Amino acid sequence: MVFYSQQSQKDFVRIFKGLINWKTKYNQPRMTYAEVVEYRNDIYRQCLSIDNVIFHHKTTYKDHKKFGQYVFSYKRTSRTIWYIIYDIEGNNNDVFIKKIINNYLTIE
Repeated sequence: MVFYSQQSQKDFVRIFKGLINWKTKYNQPRMTYAEVVEYRNDIYRQCLSIDNVIFHHKTTYKDHKKFGQYVFSYKRTSRTIWYIIYDIEGNNNDVFIKKIINNYLTIE
């Protein structure tokens, strides 16, 4: 099963607000409300798929290591990658998502 930390739940809210408020240089919205919801739901679906992954990749970036041991990369566009940082816990190998961050905010 997949579980979410309070931080990762806040990340979903932050992602939603960031996308809905993302404007062009002429202050026009870049995405419609429906597009933002679908974008956020796509990330959510990726999170749910992690417990079916056979091989779990260890975190390599210093920024990621402070949140969890493993990272799942979701390439959304040619320029945007979402990193879902998580740990595996319990006898059932449950996935506990700790942080969701994109490549623009990952600093190494």
